[in-house]
Amino acid sequence: IDVALSELLGNGRVPPPQSTHALTSFVEGESRVLALKLPMPFTNSAELTFTNTSDGAFAFELGLEGERSVPAHTFGRLHVQRRDTVGPTQELLHVAVQASGLGRLAGVCAYLQAQPDADSGIARQPLNALEGDVRATVDGVLALDGTGTEEYADDVYYFAEAPQSSPFVQAWGVVSDAAPGRANLCRWHVLGTELDFSSSLELTFELGGSRNPGIVERLRTVAFLYQ
Repeated sequence: IDVALSELLGNGRVPPPQSTHALTSFVEGESRVLALKLPMPFTNSAELTFTNTSDGAFAFELGLEGERSVPAHTFGRLHVQRRDTVGPTQELLHVAVQASGLGRLAGVCAYLQAQPDADSGIARQPLNALEGDVRATVDGVLALDGTGTEEYADDVYYFAEAPQSSPFVQAWGVVSDAAPGRANLCRWHVLGTELDFSSSLELTFELGGSRNPGIVERLRTVAFLYQ
């Protein structure tokens, strides 16, 4: 895992205000408490290091919970894949996950920023880019064929219900009434909704609602998988 702490804990400009099974978020006094609850198994040792890359001081408190044992069954290590598409681009797809061998996808968090799509048949507004489909190919077979980005987070109509959360999804920080449009989401494949693969996995986001990737200013994803 080599990623900014803010991206590890929600991948947004602001932290998620709600909790899911995999990522807890709440306010305690004047502090925001964030807890990533995905297991991080290791056999012999583990090391955590934090580097301040900003010009100013930064303070946080860190807590860890674990067990002095490893699962009896075969398990993998937790990995993170961070991908960033920055516009302008003519690429049609943003590849969020690409893995080979045996593994399990546990979740994907995304941050999208885009301009309105003048060519869209839908009312021109800053979040037309959410028309981009999410697709997953497992072991060479199409296993997930979405109809839009917000549907991947169990929402509709450009996150009309956001901010929202359930045990499996979080959506927040949605700006749909001014350009650029922005949205944050996390989809957690946990508690029986994991995407397991034996030989390969690819998960992609279509860039641009009407095959117009030029409207996307940024799509950043952080994917969590075990291998």
